[in-house]
Amino acid sequence: MGIFAVYTILLLIAFSPNIKPPEPAEPVQHRITQIRLHKGPCFGYCPVYTATFFSDGRATYEGKAPHGREPMPGYKIGEYAGKVGTERFDALANLADSLGFFTWTDFTQRATDLPTTKIFITRGDSTHAVTIYALNPPDEMRALMQRLEALVDSTKWEKIADIEEKEGE
Repeated sequence: MGIFAVYTILLLIAFSPNIKPPEPAEPVQHRITQIRLHKGPCFGYCPVYTATFFSDGRATYEGKAPHGREPMPGYKIGEYAGKVGTERFDALANLADSLGFFTWTDFTQRATDLPTTKIFITRGDSTHAVTIYALNPPDEMRALMQRLEALVDSTKWEKIADIEEKEGE
């Protein structure tokens, strides 16, 4: 086929009224307003914190020393504020929705010295909570936990207050 024929076919396709570009995908209407990750203590030096992400892009972080011990270098102890942006929040909310988070129940395995992970997601007036205490949680749980932990690690946090540790915490 000659070059003239190729250009003619391309022009016909380009200006054909029957060929329309694909419609943009409808964004998922997750209606999620808040996602919270809580990491509890272990017998060692696991970071203990609660990070909360809001649909308007704000984020808060509250870190505590593990079992009253001196924290490892790099641990954030105190109250912090950050921003993740609405696009990152929506991506996380859509992931949670697509993984079926609102159908999950608590998942535990026999193990020792693991931090307890709790995930709370608020949609509308309802908050669904899942507790995970396992070395090998199901793939869906692991995927959401890893994405949440990555968001915590990649957020630029600004310290806003120290935390007074209560005895016994």
